Amino acid sequence: MTHQLESWDGEFGTAYADRNLVDWLVRLPAFRQVLEARPFQLLLKAGSTCGQRLLAQADLQPEAEIGGLEPNRHALQIVLALGSGFAALQGPARGGMP
Repeated sequence: MTHQLESWDGEFGTAYADRNLVDWLVRLPAFRQVLEARPFQLLLKAGSTCGQRLLAQADLQPEAEIGGLEPNRHALQIVLALGSGFAALQGPARGGMP
């Protein structure tokens, strides 16, 4: 695990999640403005934090498959408590060249 992932999975990520809890409906008009012109069928949000964007995107594209990937266990528990119907998993998003 990298230093950055250790930070996000630890107290830094937990504090970030707690201070960024907002009512997702407040952000819905901005998401609508950006996303309605760009429909999608599949979305994976890497670093879903507390799931506000996932909720907005699910509201705007209810037929789409939506999922989140979050390294911080505390933030993931917040996402899962939303009971929104989208998939959310704990772990890092990693990629790279073979």
